[in-house]
Amino acid sequence: MKRLAALPLLALAACGDQQMLTPRPGQHLPVKPETAAVTPNADQLLQPSARQRPGRSDELLIRSQIRRDDKFDLPPQ
Repeated sequence: MKRLAALPLLALAACGDQQMLTPRPGQHLPVKPETAAVTPNADQLLQPSARQRPGRSDELLIRSQIRRDDKFDLPPQ
């Protein structure tokens, strides 16, 4: 019963205040990268690049292939 009473509190705690991200006073955003045309803003800096989050490969197995023997695949001693 105590777990059910804590559930609304957890749900309420999950609701965060959404506002624009800005640097702290006295802090600045990172400088413009040399290869970039313009300086990225905070939202653009938070988006992961393709290298940081590669796309998923859903390649299907078309045909089975027999695996070669592995001389290091030994049973436990």
